[in-house]
Amino acid sequence: RRVMNTLEANCPDLEIYSIDEAFIRLDRMPEAPDLLSQRVRDDVFQFTGIPISIGIGQTKTLSKLANHIAKRVAKQPVYWIKSPEQERFLFRRLPVTEIWGIGRRWGKRLEQGLGITTVEQLRTAKPKLVRSHLSVIGEKIVQELNGEPCLDLETVEPNQQIISSKSFGTRLHELHLIENALSNYAARACEKLRKQNLLAGGVHVFLHTGFHDPKPYSNSLGIPLPTPSGDTRHIIRIAKWLLRKIYRQGYPYQKAGIMLLDLTVARPTQMDMFTPNTDNSQLMEAMDRINRVMGKDQLFFAAQGVHRPWKMKMAHRSQRYTTSWNELPLVH
Repeated sequence: RRVMNTLEANCPDLEIYSIDEAFIRLDRMPEAPDLLSQRVRDDVFQFTGIPISIGIGQTKTLSKLANHIAKRVAKQPVYWIKSPEQERFLFRRLPVTEIWGIGRRWGKRLEQGLGITTVEQLRTAKPKLVRSHLSVIGEKIVQELNGEPCLDLETVEPNQQIISSKSFGTRLHELHLIENALSNYAARACEKLRKQNLLAGGVHVFLHTGFHDPKPYSNSLGIPLPTPSGDTRHIIRIAKWLLRKIYRQGYPYQKAGIMLLDLTVARPTQMDMFTPNTDNSQLMEAMDRINRVMGKDQLFFAAQGVHRPWKMKMAHRSQRYTTSWNELPLVH
C-alpha cells in the first residue's frame, strides 16, 4: 500500500494491477519518462526500502515486456522500449510466452498453428491471422507490440460493500459490551467509506456465538437508509438498533460485525424534504483529519466505550517497527 501511495503521489494516473504491480501513465507528465521513472524508483526506495523495476513502453504490453527485460535481461532498474522496430534483435531472443497475456497454452497454440515461438515473430505476424488462433485478445496483443494502444488504464470501481468485523477477545454476554464493540466496527467502516468518498445506502448487522458451541446461535438483520449516509453517528445509531433486534440473552457471543451496503459516490444531491438530514460531513471530516494526524482514536464516540475488554488479544503480534513510534527498536 505504501509503494502504491508513493507511485500515485508522483503519477496520479495509476492502475493497481496486482498486489505488487501497477501501470502509470507518463504521456501527461512534463518530465521525461526515463528521468521521471528513476525519480519515482528512488522515492519508493527511500520511503519503503523496497527496490522496484520499471519498464517503459508506448503500450501496456510493451511496458510489461520492458519490465521483464529490465529485471531478467538488461538487469537494470529502468528499461525503455522507445521503438519496437529498434528492439528486433532482442525480441528475436525472447520466447513468445514472456509476453503479458500469452501463457503456455497459447504459446503452444501459436507454435503448432503458426510456427511462432519468439516475440518478434508475433509482432510481425498478421493480426487477423493471430486472431483466428487466439481470439480478439491475440489481435490486440499484436497491435500493442507494434505500439498501437488497445488497453487503457482501468479505473477502479468503488466497493459494493464494506465489512468491519472481528472476533471478541473473550466471550461476551452483556448487550452493552457488544454494542461498544459493534460501534467500533461501525466507526472503522465509516472511516473506510469516507476515505473512498462513498455513502452507504444500507446497513446490515450480524452476531453469532461459536459455531461449535453446544447451543450455537447466529442472526443478522439489515435495513435500507432513506438517504445515503457517511455519518458515523447515524450509522452507529442504526447498527445498535439492529443489534437489539437480533440479540438474545444468555448466549456467549464470539463475534459481531457490520456491513455497509449499496455504496454510492458522495456528491451534492437534493435532500428528501420529508426526511431530516442527520449527516454532518464537516464534523466527520474534522474527526478523520485529527485522527489521521494525531493518531488512531484520539477522537471517538462514547458509544465505542472507554474500557474495551472485548478487544482481540494480540500477545504474539510482531513489533510494528515501521508504523508505530512506541515500538521503534531501541539501541543502547
